[in-house]
Amino acid sequence: MFSMFWAMALKELRETAWLMLLMLGACVVLFSGMLNEFVDLDFLPRISSDSQCVPFVEDGVFTTRFWWGCVMLTLALGFRQTLGESIQHTYPFLLHRPAGRRWLVGMKLFIGLGLYLACGASVIVAYGLWAATPGTHASPFEWSMTVPTWVSCFAMTPLYLGAFLSGIRPGRWFGTRLFPLLAAVVVTLAVVTETFGLDGGSILPGVSVVFAADVWMIAAILFVAQTRDYS
Repeated sequence: MFSMFWAMALKELRETAWLMLLMLGACVVLFSGMLNEFVDLDFLPRISSDSQCVPFVEDGVFTTRFWWGCVMLTLALGFRQTLGESIQHTYPFLLHRPAGRRWLVGMKLFIGLGLYLACGASVIVAYGLWAATPGTHASPFEWSMTVPTWVSCFAMTPLYLGAFLSGIRPGRWFGTRLFPLLAAVVVTLAVVTETFGLDGGSILPGVSVVFAADVWMIAAILFVAQTRDYS
């Protein structure tokens, strides 16, 4: 049984890891001006934040690009892991394994969420290391300043789950099929807007809302996976 799950995990990694590498590569290009502090990347276009901005706090260039990168990665992962199986007609083969449907879909979710969070964390840590290096910008820096960005990264997880649920649900695309994704967009926008609008307030309400939305969507995904007719 373990070997089967390991094979499933490797399959998901092979089919989705390139999306993570693509986003990381795009980040290298977009933030090459920052990374030039560590390595010689003069061959890349120098697109960097204003050195007078406070990293993570007043740096709209970074946050905007980071948000859009997270949005594109979550949607690409969610739809790739579901619609990819439908287009290739591999669902019948996968679901006739000894493991149950919920275990197989749960493996997909574990790999997808893991890849997304690892990618987002890598970008935040890389920018944080740049910001913590003396002489890179004209403002003080504390790692606590990265908290809203960590929250916004976590707040994008409903988008991944919403895309996954929309991709696995039966129904018409112009009907109710996209409702989970639309609900995820509302949750994410509300939490991100509230988090970056805080002035020393608590992030717990936003994190709690995202966590509740994630739990609900995972439960809905597992229910659909168990009851859907894949023939």
